[in-house]
Amino acid sequence: MNFWTYSLILVVAYILIYTIVKDKLNINIPTNGFFYKHVNRVHLWLEISIFVIVIVAIIIFPSNFVIKFHPTLIGFTLIFALRLFMEWKYRRETKEYILTAISVITLVLIQLGEFYFY
Repeated sequence: MNFWTYSLILVVAYILIYTIVKDKLNINIPTNGFFYKHVNRVHLWLEISIFVIVIVAIIIFPSNFVIKFHPTLIGFTLIFALRLFMEWKYRRETKEYILTAISVITLVLIQLGEFYFY
């Protein structure tokens, strides 16, 4: 099995688990139109800060860097981990944090698979 097969299996499993959990727990995701609705202003600014740091890291560490360090994947993982914490702390009654936890676990498994296969 190669990395792309591993990732495809993880993404398909993620979609299945996400939809099953969302339907079983009747979780409604609040949105701001098409965009994600942040818990509060601090949450919004923390995500923007992580995004800017990731952009700077992409510029500093080019894609041919010797160590398997991908700022984009790590940045998404950090943003979703922040969302997980903020949703768990401030909007626990919506149970939205459970879906975010599934996303964080999937991103971490993809990153670990990348270290294993490359």
